[in-house]
Amino acid sequence: MSQPAPIGAASVRGAKENSAVKDWNVDPWKAFYVIMAGGFMTLLDVSIVNVALPSITAHLQATSSQLQWIVAIYSLAFGVMLVPAGRFGDLFGRRTMFLVGIGGFGLASILCGLAPSANFLIGARLIQGAFAAVINPQVAGLIQQMFTGADRGRAYGYNGAAIGVATALGPVLGGVIVSALPGQFGWRTIFLINVPIALVVIPMAIKLLPPPQRQDAKIRLDLVGIILMTAITLLLMLPLIIATQHASWSGAPWWMIGAALAVWVLFMLWELWRDGQGGTVILPRSLMRTPSFTLGTVIITVYFVGFSGFFVITSLYLQDGLGLPAWQAGMMLLPFALGGTVGAAGSGRYLHHYGRLVVVVGLACSLAGMSLGNLLISLDPTGNHVWTLIFAFLLAGFGNGCTIAPNQALTLADVPVASTSTAAALLQSTQRIGTTLSIAVLTLVFFISLPLDLRGQPASSAGEILTFSGAFSNALHVTEVTCSLALMMALVDWYRRRHASVQ
Repeated sequence: MSQPAPIGAASVRGAKENSAVKDWNVDPWKAFYVIMAGGFMTLLDVSIVNVALPSITAHLQATSSQLQWIVAIYSLAFGVMLVPAGRFGDLFGRRTMFLVGIGGFGLASILCGLAPSANFLIGARLIQGAFAAVINPQVAGLIQQMFTGADRGRAYGYNGAAIGVATALGPVLGGVIVSALPGQFGWRTIFLINVPIALVVIPMAIKLLPPPQRQDAKIRLDLVGIILMTAITLLLMLPLIIATQHASWSGAPWWMIGAALAVWVLFMLWELWRDGQGGTVILPRSLMRTPSFTLGTVIITVYFVGFSGFFVITSLYLQDGLGLPAWQAGMMLLPFALGGTVGAAGSGRYLHHYGRLVVVVGLACSLAGMSLGNLLISLDPTGNHVWTLIFAFLLAGFGNGCTIAPNQALTLADVPVASTSTAAALLQSTQRIGTTLSIAVLTLVFFISLPLDLRGQPASSAGEILTFSGAFSNALHVTEVTCSLALMMALVDWYRRRHASVQ
C-alpha cells in the first residue's frame, strides 16, 4: 500500500499558479480574514441561542419540544443544504455564493429577531440555517483554492480555532447580551447582531476574494439523494422529539429508527446506481474510495453526535438547575473557548508531521474533559463549587480544537481542488446532521430525567438541584460513549496509516 499524499499536496506550488486565482493579486491572508468573519457568524449562531432558551421560553411560551426544534432546525437545514450549496460554489464561483449566503443570512437573522411566536422563530431559524449552509462550503473551498503546502495546514488550523471560538464564545456573548438588555430585547438582539456584521463583510468580500471563474457545466443536483438524506435525519430525530414532548420513552414511534436504516440502504443503492450512470450524486464513488475522506467523515460525525448538544444541556443546567444568570452561565463556558483556540491554532503546526495522531490526542482530551466534568458533578451535586467545572471545560475545549480542524484537513487532503467545495459540503453536512441528532438526543435524556414540573422551571430547593445534576450527568454519559467510539475509530485509522507507511 502506498502512503496518502501529504497535507497540502497539489499540482500547483502557490496561489498565483492556481488557475482559479491566476488573475487575483490580493494577499490571501487578507481574504482569509474575510471568509473567517462570515463563517464565524454562522457558527456563532449554532450556540449563541443556547443561553437564551430560558428567556425565549418565558416570552414566547415555548414548550420543551419547541426548544429542541429552535436549536435543532438550524443544524438540520444547515446539514441538508450544504451539499447543493457546495455544488453551486464549484459551478458559479465561491465568491458569488459566499455573498449570496451572507446577504440571505442577514435577512433571516432579522426575521429571527422579530419573531412573534415560537413557531415563527422555528421557521426563521430554518431559513437562517439554509443560508448558513450556503456560506460554509465556500469557506473550505476558498482555503483549498487560495493556499497550498504548509500555509494550507495553518489556514485550516486558524479556521478550526475560529470554529472552536464561535461555538464556545456563543454562550458567553449570548449570556452577556441577554443579561444586559431588559426583557425580550436580550434574546432578540442575539439574532439582530448578525445584521451589521453582514453589512461589513459583503463589501470586503467583493473587494478581496478571488473572482469567480466561468463554468460551462450545467446545474445538476441529486434531488432524490437530498430528499432521502433529509428523510433519514428526520426519521432519526422525530422519535427523540416526540419522546420529549410526551415525557416518556414509551410514547415515541421508535420504529422510525428502523425506517431510517431502510432509507439509508435505499440512499446508498441510489447513489451507486446514479453515479454508475454518470449523474451528479451527493456521495460519489471517488470519495467513497478515498480512505482519508471516508474514515475522517465517519469519525467526526460520531464525535459530533455526542459533543454538539453539550452546550444546550450545560446552559439549561447552569441556569435552571443552579440558578446562575445568563451572563455567568455563558462565562462558565469561556474556558472551553480558550482551550479550543489554543488547541486548534497549535494543532495546525503539528498536523503536517503527525497526521491522524493529532486527532487521536484531541479526542482523548475531549473524552477526559467530559469524564472529569461528570466526576466533579457526582462529587458536588449541589453545585456549591461549580467553578471547578472550568478545568474540565478547558481540557474538553482543547481536545475539541485539536479534533475538528485537523480532521477536516486530513479528510480533504486527497480531494482534488476542483471538487473541494462539494467534498467539504458533504463533510460539513454530516457534522451538521450529527449536531442535529446530538441536540435531540442530549436534550431528550436531560428532559426525560426531570419531572414534568421542573421542565422549563428553575430549581427552588436542594432536592431539585440534585435532580438537575442527575439529569446533566445522564446526558454527559451519552457524550462519553460517543467520544469513546470516535477515539477508537481514530486509533484504528492512525494504526492503518502508520502500517501503510512502513510497507
